[in-house]
Amino acid sequence: NCNEADASDKLMTAIKQSNPTLVATILQEHPRLVDVAEDNDGVTPLLAATLVGDEAMVTQLLNRSPQPQVDRCAHQVFALVKKGNDGK
Repeated sequence: NCNEADASDKLMTAIKQSNPTLVATILQEHPRLVDVAEDNDGVTPLLAATLVGDEAMVTQLLNRSPQPQVDRCAHQVFALVKKGNDGK
């Protein structure tokens, strides 16, 4: 529904801005979003908090026992690859 979609966008923005108070408020009103929210790239709330490097936010989300429900076929797969000493 529109309300949940709007809340999903707000949740992802709050996570990327490291705003734990707003994240808690949104998840209090829409607890299901910890499982179903995603941005345009298929990034879930937990992954977004991890990518931002916000340990407290990651813990806050893990305490909600997320079970992400992302359609992996609808999004491109990406990987973080560490370059070797030779730059390759």
